[in-house]
Amino acid sequence: SLADLSTRSGLRKTHSQIDRIYTELDAFYQLGKARNSPQLLAGVVSILVKMCTDSILKEKLFEKGFLDMIVDLLEHDLTRYMALKILLAFAHDGSRKQGDVLTKIAGHSRTLARLIHNRPNEHNVVELAVVVMAHAVRFFTSTLTPAASHRLQEIGLHDLLQSMFAVLRRRNPSKSLLTHALMLLITPAQYLPAFCKDDTSMIEFFVALLRAKDISTRVAALEGILNISEVHSEPDTYEVDLQHLTRIMKDAESSAAATTGSDSLDLYRLSNRYIEVMSRAARDRDWSALGRHIADIVQRSPSVVEGSWSQLEEDVDAPALASHRSRATFSVWSDALPECARTLRQSGRSSDLDAADILDMKYMMLRGRIEEAITMARTASSRSPDHVYARYVISLCGDTAEGLRAAEEGLKCPGVTPFLRKQMLWRAVEFGVYRGFEKILSTSETEDNQAQEGIVSLRQALENVNVFLAEAPSDAHLRLTMLGWKLLLVMTLRGPELSDSLIELTDIRQEIEAAITTKRTFGYTIHKTRIHNAWNQILQLNDASLREWGAIIHSCNQVEARTHCSGASVEHRGFALVTDQEPLPETYLGMQQCSWCGALSVSLKKCKGCGSARYCDIMCQRGHWTEHKQACRGGPVE
Repeated sequence: SLADLSTRSGLRKTHSQIDRIYTELDAFYQLGKARNSPQLLAGVVSILVKMCTDSILKEKLFEKGFLDMIVDLLEHDLTRYMALKILLAFAHDGSRKQGDVLTKIAGHSRTLARLIHNRPNEHNVVELAVVVMAHAVRFFTSTLTPAASHRLQEIGLHDLLQSMFAVLRRRNPSKSLLTHALMLLITPAQYLPAFCKDDTSMIEFFVALLRAKDISTRVAALEGILNISEVHSEPDTYEVDLQHLTRIMKDAESSAAATTGSDSLDLYRLSNRYIEVMSRAARDRDWSALGRHIADIVQRSPSVVEGSWSQLEEDVDAPALASHRSRATFSVWSDALPECARTLRQSGRSSDLDAADILDMKYMMLRGRIEEAITMARTASSRSPDHVYARYVISLCGDTAEGLRAAEEGLKCPGVTPFLRKQMLWRAVEFGVYRGFEKILSTSETEDNQAQEGIVSLRQALENVNVFLAEAPSDAHLRLTMLGWKLLLVMTLRGPELSDSLIELTDIRQEIEAAITTKRTFGYTIHKTRIHNAWNQILQLNDASLREWGAIIHSCNQVEARTHCSGASVEHRGFALVTDQEPLPETYLGMQQCSWCGALSVSLKKCKGCGSARYCDIMCQRGHWTEHKQACRGGPVE
């Protein structure tokens, strides 16, 4: 006989006999399957569900295969809805093993998808199945590395996505149904975008979502487009044909470009100056003079001309070299930067120390030593508050908060050059967009302030784009990128109010075409960057997306559907099939809560040191020790 599972003592007895009890109940369950008796199956599952009010018992039941019992109930009309309610509760229970539970539920996604396909008229069944799948598949996908993306085939993700497209087309869908269908559709683009890279219909759908009224939906759609666009993207490197540029600039130097400002003309002149000072240093070995010149050049241009040092020495005046005891041991020109920095540091002058820092940071970045460059940039910023280049390095390589702060501070430094100003405006845009996305996508429907902060970040990013475009010449390297950002940000901030034909973006499109023409004229390589691919996809797929998905977007707008939900507002006891408004079942009143993970159980172990803290097992105790040790009379966990 079973103990009374509604009491603390009954659950304690069950703990001590769980293996025997489960074996006996499983025998009844197998009998129910053999007799095709859903009543018997439901009876066994109901008993096991009662045991799951105790978190530790629930973990043991899942280890024994309880989930498979629940899934079996989906095959019977009498028990299908009950099974889905139990799965939904497990998907939201917040226990320390919830990840394992969600992964196991995701493994049954094909069964849930068949349920949606085969029973389209059972609205509650379809909705519950979609909600369960959305949370389980999202968690499962988020845990996969790109190398393990093949596991998406195990759950039949492609078929699941197609079933979600069918769900979106249902008549009079509820907000919950649409929200969770959107949540599932957006998931692979957020976590494993390579899965979607060749799926035009998916990208088309994301383009249509840019017209949704809900800002978080538009942001999620743009993030998805950007992630997919990155899969086939090229890095936005500064590549130019210097010989072609030389031919162009020989004419330009006597034209209006010489007086009105041109990044290409600056690049041409500074590249020639770089070659000249390198050649001079190969003759006179004045590393201090070379260092000061290069430190100035790299603050005004991205170009570092590279070449063979031994060839350079052969090309310079031989008698001048004869006065030196030996040749320099550099392999390529940029190998001279550390030697120049070392020499400059010997002078002790503040300006030379700043220049030495610039040379070392540039050299580290050229060699891919990013962490070292960031560390030096932080040190240089502390020593010299107006060290613009140090802030530029942090803005390139730091995390979101630090990078954005460095870019904003760098823009205010008195010595910022036009080149560094453009670079840091670009970084401020990138970081501002990222911060805006982060705030908007992590906002629940009740946290409007955070969403507004995210919108402010996106608007500030757009303002920085406009400042860049107003200040930068027509041939600025990043002009095409910033025009791309302008189009993407306008679509995100104003999507639902734009016309179907996007006539409001005509000026931006014309500027993009002009920027492409200018880059080609000056011999710059036009890379298919993430931003380039994203705006190009939006413009190409806009018309088709509205034809295919316009009605769906209208439905989403009507019920205010979103692409993510915050889940149930419950903790560990949320597994019980009760609402927040209902009184707490009496069973829970005799339970204790784990001091670390919060799980409710009647069989928690006391801390031997203080006797007050309680834990599920040694892993929870170890996890809590750093926080608990000050209040505990005992020693460390053994």
